[in-house]
Amino acid sequence: MRAFFLALSFMSSVVLMAQDQMTVNLYFNIKNIPADEEVQLAYRYGDKTYIREELGSFQNGAYSYQSDSVNRGVYLLNFKNKNAYFEFILNEPTFSIIADYNDLDNTQGSLGSKENEVFFGYIKKVTEINRKVSEVDGNVAWDDEKKQQERERLGEEINAYRDLILEKNPGLLVTDLFKAYMDPVIPEVPAGMSEAEAQSFQFNYYKEHFFDNLNFENDALLYSPVIYSKMQIYRDQLTYQEPDSLLKTANQMIELASVNQNIKKYLIIEFFNYFANSKTVCMDKAYVAMADQYYLSGEADWIDPEQLSKIVDNANNLRNNICGEKAFNFTLKDASGKSVSLNNIQTEWTVLLFLKSDCSGCAKELEKLKSIDLSGADYKIVTVHLKDDAGWQEQVQDLKGEHYIHLTDAAGVIDWKRQYNLSSFPLVYVLDREKVIQYKRISVELLPQLIEKK
Repeated sequence: MRAFFLALSFMSSVVLMAQDQMTVNLYFNIKNIPADEEVQLAYRYGDKTYIREELGSFQNGAYSYQSDSVNRGVYLLNFKNKNAYFEFILNEPTFSIIADYNDLDNTQGSLGSKENEVFFGYIKKVTEINRKVSEVDGNVAWDDEKKQQERERLGEEINAYRDLILEKNPGLLVTDLFKAYMDPVIPEVPAGMSEAEAQSFQFNYYKEHFFDNLNFENDALLYSPVIYSKMQIYRDQLTYQEPDSLLKTANQMIELASVNQNIKKYLIIEFFNYFANSKTVCMDKAYVAMADQYYLSGEADWIDPEQLSKIVDNANNLRNNICGEKAFNFTLKDASGKSVSLNNIQTEWTVLLFLKSDCSGCAKELEKLKSIDLSGADYKIVTVHLKDDAGWQEQVQDLKGEHYIHLTDAAGVIDWKRQYNLSSFPLVYVLDREKVIQYKRISVELLPQLIEKK
């Protein structure tokens, strides 16, 4: 089924942001709908679609729906048996939606709804333009240049149609939706710039003005894909993919959303979860920063005490072992009883490898370690076993030579969970000469790529 917004899987309804809700009386009239067709009322929220209510079957094609607690936004009628749906805008208390079940794409209409009159009109215009583009692409009599010119003309036609909608319909939700998807218009490059300077100018202008057309005051946009879509593009395509840059992006967007607490809350949760679930090495730096700024500070007052306690504990386990910070110094003994301090190990690179003698994953990691080539690099690999690990010496007996140091925390006095977030084995940290953490939680297979050779 064609839709203006991205189609996504349907999920059960959940408790979402507390928007000012509406009382609505909606009427659906679907011509030719089978008596056994099961219909669902659903809504968009971020990048997901949730089922609000099972409407069941329609009597003679008609259904009346009333509710006193509806959020404004983009909704859908989903026809389960047909495996099809269409979208509409809910921003008015009373209106009717009409369509023909046998031709849902081309028969959507509304009565008593300016929002949907505009919305359906735009969809029909886009459908018409797409049909013309297909005809252009299939025209064997035209060369590629003429086809491109015609595509551009058709693109300008739909843009002009959209601009007319924006001009004539200020204040509508559908207007805010259409406008939000518009890209900033990049001005002409100043004279005298090199090609590289021009590209930089265009990129920076585009990024700086990316949110100019997004109305952060309208929290009905949460119940559409647009805010998530803009966030994803800004985060994934316009931001350098490392923790400091991504954290800056998160804070910039959250600050823009400060005019509406619902949108701000949504963005805090989305970015925080993104950092929490990221598989990118060292991204926990951004996680801890967001935890401190929004959760531990008390600003995220919506979170329940139990969940907050978990976030506090997790952040505290991470803050002492963040990439870019100096690793916690420890002094442990080797097999001969000699004390070795981490800070006294003089080498360009120090690899900390936390092991457990009965850990199958550790055995596999050690086999990988034996097979990698670090010749030419100035490094030490320091294995660390915890208290009461009787088999520790046997596990590392094959790892000999000047590059290896094997230590054990026989006294068990160090809180490894707090200092190195040690909760499972094996665990790898890579430190530079100053014992600053450069990489963490990686496989030893990556060491040849990460450790610089002389």
